[in-house]
Amino acid sequence: MAGRSSGLNPIHALYPANPESASPYSPSSRRWLNVIYIDVNAVEDFHLSEEAQAWWQLPTTQQTLQQARDADWVDYSTVTTLKMTALRMAWKGFAQRDDEQMTAFRQFVAEQGDSLFWQAAFDALHAQQVKEDEMRWGWPAWPEMYQNVDSPEVRQFCEEHRDDVDFYLWLQWLAYSQFCRLLGDKPGL
Repeated sequence: MAGRSSGLNPIHALYPANPESASPYSPSSRRWLNVIYIDVNAVEDFHLSEEAQAWWQLPTTQQTLQQARDADWVDYSTVTTLKMTALRMAWKGFAQRDDEQMTAFRQFVAEQGDSLFWQAAFDALHAQQVKEDEMRWGWPAWPEMYQNVDSPEVRQFCEEHRDDVDFYLWLQWLAYSQFCRLLGDKPGL
């Protein structure tokens, strides 16, 4: 019997910096996609990165991957760590491009506007906050100066961490592009 449909969790954005907050019913955004669904092996820059390929071949990386695959339940922390590590290395190469892929990425960012930018800024700021203090699980637990998107401190963070914000913009573009390829057209997310 051939399958005609498949089930999928809601795919909206969650919290890459807090992977155990994996409830599909508590998204960080209902407009943007969950970057954990990115197929890293379908990312050209992952394959072009010598650093990423060397890391991928490490016995410790392969062992961690196998443990995640063998788990009875999704180990969101391990899966997210593996994917984000690989994608960070791939991003280094992509960020240096000056070709049609970079043009497509920039066009996507421009077309999606402020909503996309602030999602990426949130993810970058969240990652920084969790790095400084694991108890900063979300914006209500952040220092007050970062709780308002219009604050000078948030704007300064975005300027000083532009590469991190761009990385999260790129992740959304990858997720969107892969989703569109699966559907065979542009779904207009």
